[in-house]
Amino acid sequence: YQRRVRGIMFTKIKPLFRPQLLRNPKVFFHNQVPSFTKTVQWVSPPKTKKKIAVALSGGVDSSVSALKLKQQGHDLVGVYMKNWNSEEEGTCTNEEDLDYVRKVSQLLDFPVKQVSFEKEYWNYVFEPSLQELSEGFTPNPDVVCNREIKFSRLLDFVTNGLGADYLATGHYCRVGVDPIDGELSLYRGLDTQKDQSYFLAQISASALNRVLFPIGDFYKSQVRQIAREAGLPNGDRKDSFGLCFIGKRRFKSFIGEYIDREPGLIRSIEGGKSIGTHDGLWHYTFGQSLRIPGQPQKWYVAEKDKSQNVISACLGKNHPSLYRDYVKTFEFSWISGVPSEFSSGKDLKCQYQIRSRCSVGDCTVVPLNGGGYKVLFLRPQLAPALGQIIALYQGDRCLGGGKIQDFGPVSYTHLTLPTI
Repeated sequence: YQRRVRGIMFTKIKPLFRPQLLRNPKVFFHNQVPSFTKTVQWVSPPKTKKKIAVALSGGVDSSVSALKLKQQGHDLVGVYMKNWNSEEEGTCTNEEDLDYVRKVSQLLDFPVKQVSFEKEYWNYVFEPSLQELSEGFTPNPDVVCNREIKFSRLLDFVTNGLGADYLATGHYCRVGVDPIDGELSLYRGLDTQKDQSYFLAQISASALNRVLFPIGDFYKSQVRQIAREAGLPNGDRKDSFGLCFIGKRRFKSFIGEYIDREPGLIRSIEGGKSIGTHDGLWHYTFGQSLRIPGQPQKWYVAEKDKSQNVISACLGKNHPSLYRDYVKTFEFSWISGVPSEFSSGKDLKCQYQIRSRCSVGDCTVVPLNGGGYKVLFLRPQLAPALGQIIALYQGDRCLGGGKIQDFGPVSYTHLTLPTI
């Protein structure tokens, strides 16, 4: 059945059955076990004509999002967001992207506005990321950009400045009402291989009230086919990956212009023997393989000691020092509010994800007395990195995300490490 909430039609349906899960029941995308008991009321674009701002990047995903909304009869205005000064080295392909944006808007007959958040991006995304890198952490600028820029300042600009009712983006995500607590929530996109909910894990519930994800119910192959059939100029354009401000340059080369080299020693975590040198802690993250001249075997980053400027390395990806029992986060953002389990004195059983493209694991979340949370892994987790975002899920529902700020050692005596 259907009902209308905040001007949007909700359709109550059971989650779509995914036949690929049956073909290989031992391997699930994101290790998710499908649930057929709960129902979600998915948020669909409004049936009545609305003014909708579409964040266009020049890629096929945002273009097809605009196409779907245009076909539904909405009044569209495209918004091209510029976050980096094109005169800086290492820039992304601004002119090429903007050219595709203009071609798509002309084909679909709607205007495009350019808006610059260069100053805000520098202050709230780039500089904090540099600071964390210099301290040996592994930041995620994409998550911060979504929280501080796209689903905050850009959203305010289109709703208050342009008078738009909604902001639509080309993210592979969905919005729905949870059947148990009735909260508006963020869900994984139907295409689990392209799901981007991890990158949106720190946006607010108030933002969800004003955003639309028109392609959240589509697979990437369907999106490209729709674009080709509609004659969109970017139907076969390659997807962009990585950080915009780095562009085609190597990460170390670009960041090295902002952070000084601080050479130090690489020691074996077993015995402390020196086995090589490094150019600076910020070059490496936990679990990363190391190229050490004269060492025939493969070494991996197990620990980074900022005070001594020393990397401790281990042999092989199965080494116990690479695995952790738990992490702590003191700055966690719950999208739809703090779970009710905590108010009743219970711990939260859910799933976690520490990188955008990694398997999901089961965990227990325990509140800490001084604030924050301890996330206990059911099985030891390979190489969680300080500074990374840990996102929590219940099935396909994204509960929120927080920065990993501490972690504990593996208890070697009672755990069997997984085989890589």
